[in-house]
Amino acid sequence: DTVITTLDLGTNAGGDATSCVATPALPTGLTAEVNGASPVGCQITGTPTVITTATDYTITASNTGGNDTSPTVVNITVNDVVPDLTNVADQVFVKNDVVSFVFPTSGGGDATGCGTPTPALPTGLGVTVDTSTTPDTCKISGTVTGLQLTQITHTITATNSGGGDSTPATVKIIVNPLEPTIISLTNLTYPGGASPKGSTAGGSTITITGTNFKDGTTDLVTAVNFASTNATSYTIDSATQITAVAPSGTTGAVNVSATTAGGVATSTNGFNYIDSCDDCELDVNGCVF
Repeated sequence: DTVITTLDLGTNAGGDATSCVATPALPTGLTAEVNGASPVGCQITGTPTVITTATDYTITASNTGGNDTSPTVVNITVNDVVPDLTNVADQVFVKNDVVSFVFPTSGGGDATGCGTPTPALPTGLGVTVDTSTTPDTCKISGTVTGLQLTQITHTITATNSGGGDSTPATVKIIVNPLEPTIISLTNLTYPGGASPKGSTAGGSTITITGTNFKDGTTDLVTAVNFASTNATSYTIDSATQITAVAPSGTTGAVNVSATTAGGVATSTNGFNYIDSCDDCELDVNGCVF
């Protein structure tokens, strides 16, 4: 689809050519014709409209005296217009999501390859050519199984016979973990009772049992709260257990929550603060003198 610079086929050492014939026929859009040289020779002009692999074409000039006995051979390749993909809006997924999206195009030719994403896509995702659009473009798809907790920009370079996209397309991706859950709480400092209890002065140690606190060796929990107050400290023991130390609080039941990038898990009224008392011990029922 690009007008070619007129291709003169060498100097004519004989009489003026009156016709020029190509064998086989030139790619659609190109024509072999006489030129304005002296003596008149042959040239190729036009705008090729069909992609063509490298092919030898024999151009035979003729006039009333007959055909050129040493016709010119020219090798012609018609490449596609280079692909022109545009950026995709930011993408946020959750682990195990089934993903499929295509890159928009801004003209350009059909993509026949999509190269190697830079940097590599999250585990489970791949890039392929998508032929459902016009022109053909690149598609990212798969079931995402690897986390990507910080946003990363991935670059995709579409290619075809014309070369690679001069302005590769990008997409920013985050993959969050599955939402955490809290199943139960156990008081290690004052065991027993229907729900964990502890002094309003703080310091009680509890275990939180649930799901999605870790992914492999990656700690996912970013905060443990008693009501709106951060735990004095906490450790993520496994994907299903956290050990936390309660902060100080006021008398009464409070929610206990664990926060990850996947969401917030809450145990409603999961911990009960009991008044501190002097010269006594605190058991599951309160102060014992």
